[in-house]
Amino acid sequence: MKRKIVFISLLIMLTVGQFAFGQEHYFPVLKNRLWGFMDHSGTLVIEPISLQTANFSDGFAYIKKGKIVDDLTESRIFFLEKGFINTNGKFRGISDLLLRYDDAGPFIEGRARVRLPGSGVFSNTKWGFIDTNFQQVVKPQFTTVGNFSEGLAWVEEKIAFLFVVISDTYGYIDRNGKMVIESKFENAGNFFEGLANITLNGKKGFINKKGEIVVQPRFETVGYFSHSLAPVRLNDKWGFVGKNDSIQIPIIYDQVLSFSEGLALVKQSGKWGYIDTTGKMVISPRFTDVLNFTEGLAPAAENDRWGFIDATGTFVIPPKYDYAFGFHNDRAMVKVDDKFGYINRNGEFIWEPTN
Repeated sequence: MKRKIVFISLLIMLTVGQFAFGQEHYFPVLKNRLWGFMDHSGTLVIEPISLQTANFSDGFAYIKKGKIVDDLTESRIFFLEKGFINTNGKFRGISDLLLRYDDAGPFIEGRARVRLPGSGVFSNTKWGFIDTNFQQVVKPQFTTVGNFSEGLAWVEEKIAFLFVVISDTYGYIDRNGKMVIESKFENAGNFFEGLANITLNGKKGFINKKGEIVVQPRFETVGYFSHSLAPVRLNDKWGFVGKNDSIQIPIIYDQVLSFSEGLALVKQSGKWGYIDTTGKMVISPRFTDVLNFTEGLAPAAENDRWGFIDATGTFVIPPKYDYAFGFHNDRAMVKVDDKFGYINRNGEFIWEPTN
């Protein structure tokens, strides 16, 4: 039971990892199976009070407050409330706000998505947005919404009569809730480098911020643009498309991820390696598992042990961890014997592994 609690909370934290570690440089840490935050030096600055947590962004972290009580046979989880904590550790629950929301997401670009619960058998939940003053800026009216990226957020508008869906489309709103890209797509994603993935007739392509299609929808799956290239899948193989709608790196790989720091992960014959933006293999596929490069290093696994490699593929921090996450602000989380700690770039512990 204790192990299950830790992994569920860690999974939630990583789902918002791309927005991690804003200017506050606070890092989530486990202590007695609850999440708190340490500063860059490894000092605990916010006491552990959350079962699940996101990283700080825009001055707040979205958490699920709770407590764990141990008895002789098991650990019991007590969920208390969802809400936001600021860098001083002050908590504000979302049910305390004017409309008593029942779910939310992290603050991104000054906006956090919030959900208003339905009030009857045939009443559905609706999503809107609040600002960092906890004021409603976009009233709850959408079936689902995404986080803001590059000033826009995708929204889903579903119309149903009883249990029959009449229409289900996606469009984009600005920070004030104005629909700036018509709701006409079958699915939609966030903007990266001025382009967002959309789905039409079951195929994926990309649009610009005017809603114009710049990469024709013809792919089975896509990633996001980085270094002017985006992963695309066709006939169960992966490659990269450019912003000019042409294939820049051949569709020959078993799996790929978007570029980070000039390199992209590619998988061939069950092993992972890295290519550069020209498609040249610069680190041959030999790792059983890897993550993207951040701050010049990438977590990589050999023989089920994780360490960190540099851009030549050389281990600069030996593979000795059960799992490792990417560096952010010169700190990386690592897992050792079901405990989680933080190391610096020399592999020294800043926060000794705890659970």
